[in-house]
Order: sequence, then C-alpha cells, then structure tokens
Amino acid sequence: MTIYGNSSFTALVDNMQRSLSCCGSSGPDSWRSDRTNSSRSPPDSCCVTVAAGCSKIAEELFQAKGCTEALQQWYRWNGGVFSGVLILSILLETLVILVIALSYTKTH
Repeated sequence: MTIYGNSSFTALVDNMQRSLSCCGSSGPDSWRSDRTNSSRSPPDSCCVTVAAGCSKIAEELFQAKGCTEALQQWYRWNGGVFSGVLILSILLETLVILVIALSYTKTH
C-alpha cells in the first residue's frame, strides 16, 4: 500500500492537488479517513494558497473540490483536444501511406 509521506508518491499527490486546485479524493474529509495518511489531516498542498503549515491554521483554507471531480472535469475540458489530435494524426498517417503507395505504383 502506498503511503503519503513516501517522497515520490507525496510529490505526485502534492503536485496534482496544487495544479488541479483540489484536495483529497472527494474533498478534505477524505484525508481524515485515509489509512495511508498517518497524520489524518490534509497536507499543505490542499490549501487554497499553499504555504508551509497552512493546513494547520483553519479548514476554511482548504480546496473544497475533491481530486476525482477535478480530474473528471479536466478530462471533459481537454478530452476533445486529445481526441482531435489523435484523429488528425491518423488522417495524416493515412495520407502519407496513400501518397507513398501512389508514387510507388507510378514508378513500377
């Protein structure tokens, strides 16, 4: 089981919470019930304005949105871009194959 506090996992979670402006899987309360979190309190990366020790000051400073919701929202906003790039890549590859095939048949 991965435990928050392991340097690489902690860095990943903190970066996600800061970049997506979220806290825990379903909000700050999810940190209190998480058995992998030994302190049972949200980390500083959950604060609206991240600063050392901010999570110890007041709960009002935490991001209210959970990271599951934030990731779903991010995908809804950016999923179309990824799909468009994928479709464009497939079309370009198909066009290149057709051009190569046509030029090959003309020379042989």
